[in-house]
Amino acid sequence: MHRFLANYYGLNIIDIQEYYQNNEIIQFGNKFGTHQLAVLNRNVSKEIAKNIDIFKISKKSFDINMPEYKIVTPENMQRNGNFKIFNPNNSMYNEIVYRLEKGNSLAINNCDGYQIIGMHSWNLENNGEITKLNWVVAATHCGSIYLKNINQNIVKQTSKLKVICEIQAELVINNEVIVKFNDENLPNTEFYEAAQSWLPNSVSLPYFDLISFFLCKPNPKMKLFDLSIIPSDIEIEIDKDIDRSYLIPNIVFFKDSMEFIDEYIGHLYPNITKHIDRVLTPQIINKTKPQPTPPAPKPTPQPTPQELEIKSLKDKLSQKEKDINNLDINHKKALTSQELEIKSLKEALSKKEKDISSLEINYQKALNTKNHLSYKLGAALIKANKNWYKGGYIKFIFEVIRINKEHKK
Repeated sequence: MHRFLANYYGLNIIDIQEYYQNNEIIQFGNKFGTHQLAVLNRNVSKEIAKNIDIFKISKKSFDINMPEYKIVTPENMQRNGNFKIFNPNNSMYNEIVYRLEKGNSLAINNCDGYQIIGMHSWNLENNGEITKLNWVVAATHCGSIYLKNINQNIVKQTSKLKVICEIQAELVINNEVIVKFNDENLPNTEFYEAAQSWLPNSVSLPYFDLISFFLCKPNPKMKLFDLSIIPSDIEIEIDKDIDRSYLIPNIVFFKDSMEFIDEYIGHLYPNITKHIDRVLTPQIINKTKPQPTPPAPKPTPQPTPQELEIKSLKDKLSQKEKDINNLDINHKKALTSQELEIKSLKEALSKKEKDISSLEINYQKALNTKNHLSYKLGAALIKANKNWYKGGYIKFIFEVIRINKEHKK
């Protein structure tokens, strides 16, 4: 239907749906819920902006007898009772809101023959401020409005979001139309998807904040488009002079990249984990862990058993050297014995110093492991895994590229 009407009215069209079908990436698109990846929307928008001059204006002329449209606000409606009035505004909006609650109501005057086709509301906090709740939570805080005339009753809810929604029932305005807060808790006759009152954690607001109604007065000369002329048994091809689908970026590349990332991480993560467990000492792993609190002052280091043994040997050697200096020349035999003992002590000391040197070399090798490419990749993957919900795995690919460049240098 969209393709047919684009051809009929001469409207430019970018057919992303057909692109997804032709490239068999419908399931890829379904991964991201209501909206596609921001990077895809951003690139499509850039291409439209860069090529805006090639978009043609439709030259087809039609004899269209338009309806009459009107916007009415509580300010130019009949108000019964007292109203709280708020002025929610930010960098994008500046609205006047009238609060419907128990004890007040509105009536629409001088609009006989019009129908209410849309409603503009913005349910605020109790004090009139814009909510700071996120979208998901704000959509569950709902206020209900009640519209009625002699023949119809309409009950509809909107949430703590600034919304313009349709009124589906064709309520014709006459002098008996009343607009009020649904203080009788009547069941909804219409639903709005961003007012999720059906969820168990939903909240019913004791008021409804109204901005305006959109009205339409049908034109008897207006002919509605006959949808039956649109063929349903054949594929509609878009006219070449309005088809701008060639501006779609290479979404297949993004799909392949996402699959590559998923598969690569699936293989890479266990291998790096095994490498870290096998090569790095527990002491070095502990040093890489983030500390929740600033470290306490280090206690005075206690000498290791090897250092104590070396100190003992040095003390004995010093004592023996003092003894030799005090020996009389007549004690040559005793001297020879002492020299042998000194030699033995020196050999023991030399061996212990070599052992200490070997320990220091091994420890330095362990520290140098931090500079290995595999270690850096492992640390980056651990960080990505901890921040997966913030796009950690996407950032990981770019971090791998950066680490690789630095490692080559």
